[in-house]
Amino acid sequence: GSGAQHWTTMRQLEGDGDKTWVTTDGATTKSACGCESGTRFDAESGSCVECNTEGMECPGMGEVLLLPGYYSAVNLSVFRCRNTLRCPGGVPGDTCAGGREGVACSSCAIGMVSKRTGECEPCGPQSRLPFVASCVCAVLGCIGLYVVFERSDQTQPSYVSLLIAISVGLLIGMMQQLSVLGMLDVDYPEPLRTFLRIVKIFSFDVEEFLSLQCVGNLSAIALFSSKVSMIAFFAVLTMAIHAVIVITRHGWRFKERKPVLISMLGALGTAFYTSITVTVLQPFQCVLNPNGKWTVSEYEGMVCWSPAEDPDHGAMVAVALVAFILPVSVLASTIILVRRLPAALRNTDLDFLRAFGFLFFRFRPQMHWYLLVILFRSFFVGVVPVVPSATGQIYLLQIAMVASLAVAVQMRPWRVSWLNRLDVVFGSMILQLLLVASLVNEASAQHAEIVGWFCLLAVLLAASMPIVVVLFNMLRRGGEVMKSYQFYLCHSKAESGAFARWLKLELLDRPQVSKAVFLDSDSLEPVHKLLGYVAHDVDTFVVLGTKSVYYKVWCVGEMCMARKQSVPTVIVALPGYAALGAEE
Repeated sequence: GSGAQHWTTMRQLEGDGDKTWVTTDGATTKSACGCESGTRFDAESGSCVECNTEGMECPGMGEVLLLPGYYSAVNLSVFRCRNTLRCPGGVPGDTCAGGREGVACSSCAIGMVSKRTGECEPCGPQSRLPFVASCVCAVLGCIGLYVVFERSDQTQPSYVSLLIAISVGLLIGMMQQLSVLGMLDVDYPEPLRTFLRIVKIFSFDVEEFLSLQCVGNLSAIALFSSKVSMIAFFAVLTMAIHAVIVITRHGWRFKERKPVLISMLGALGTAFYTSITVTVLQPFQCVLNPNGKWTVSEYEGMVCWSPAEDPDHGAMVAVALVAFILPVSVLASTIILVRRLPAALRNTDLDFLRAFGFLFFRFRPQMHWYLLVILFRSFFVGVVPVVPSATGQIYLLQIAMVASLAVAVQMRPWRVSWLNRLDVVFGSMILQLLLVASLVNEASAQHAEIVGWFCLLAVLLAASMPIVVVLFNMLRRGGEVMKSYQFYLCHSKAESGAFARWLKLELLDRPQVSKAVFLDSDSLEPVHKLLGYVAHDVDTFVVLGTKSVYYKVWCVGEMCMARKQSVPTVIVALPGYAALGAEE
């Protein structure tokens, strides 16, 4: 019958602790007849069939073994596991590490918690300590961060505070991108694989770190819901801290202190935008298994798009669709606020600037829109793991990072020049790792490990650069407020245009002038940007006093902005100039 050509006679040899099937000529007993090596017995057809399923090994005589990293019940429906520690391989139905159970050995038995070795151990009194300690640290961290936002002036940040804030933001952004790389279906070499598994905490993959199974017996949908709730928890915690501080220290003046709350919530939302997006989309991140079924990448025991087999996936998708409103609303709100900024500057809307200054003042005035580039990139990176192909994921991430890197190099958006270089270094590092991800499967095991070490050292070096940059600049600049222009020349072109040009050239020739001198004739910008320069990017505002300077609308607007923002002002009185009287 079918498969008869695969029947043979074999006997088992034992040596060095291993048992091996070898073919023999003829047999004296029925037990010596069976399927040849590379085939297995199929009970349904009653014959030997090819053993060509990924992750399955058939040494002979109908024996079936699973390779490390794969799981199957006795029905030989093979799933891929998250790692070889959870699924060390063996006989189907008995391939999970100690204490593990479920599809793909994805969960620990009730009352047990995962160990670093992949096995599970009983929960002890100390098992809940990571969860309790994390909650305490979260509360203290939020209080400390709130105090920082309360004491900082978003409209006039010092050089060092700006440097630290942007450096930390860039570092957090890189770590989130690394956590996304760790989600790709790529077999990274050690020790890079372990490092990427650790940084996945930046995408809220903390259930094993916090030993949540010892806090409560949580299903996959409960774990996912707890991740989504974590985002809401920090928002509610921030609002509670805000309420307590306003009541106890500011006499219930909630309206006056509202900009602090908005700044902190907005800064957290934009800083962790990639993590928020990738987390809420986890139910859509499905991977294909050798048995043809799709399972959720982060919850291997949950089968995708099969209500009959796993109805919980539908509930998880519903939670995700509701939570997806958050990243979409953050992006839409930012677009609206960027469009409102010019009007806020024209109207000197200080409440708007204090509340939403975190969105704009880390960038050069003409690059106030650059946050949209960062958010669109973060959104795109967060969506990429949904693509059901490792090759497609790597390709799309390369497109996003190359485009982002090109814009950063061309635009130099950050107000601190050192941070433009740091941004380029971080982007180049992610591109390097994407190149490694695309080539790692072609490398030998020995060479792959060497590549893994080099990549890890390069990542750690890049991650340490913000510390070096901050310390270096602290020694140089201290608490100086970072501004691009040492002088801003306000003048009437008809009366003092030539003099303004001569004055700029003279100033630039002086060794005491270490920054740029702004002359609007050299930078044809919209008026709202000019007002932004005056308000936040000028050390000294210089008015070239002529007969009609107080009758020029834009000159008056610049003078009003300088007065509002307490910018040091100098009047150069030229022939015909008359100072305004008190009544004027």
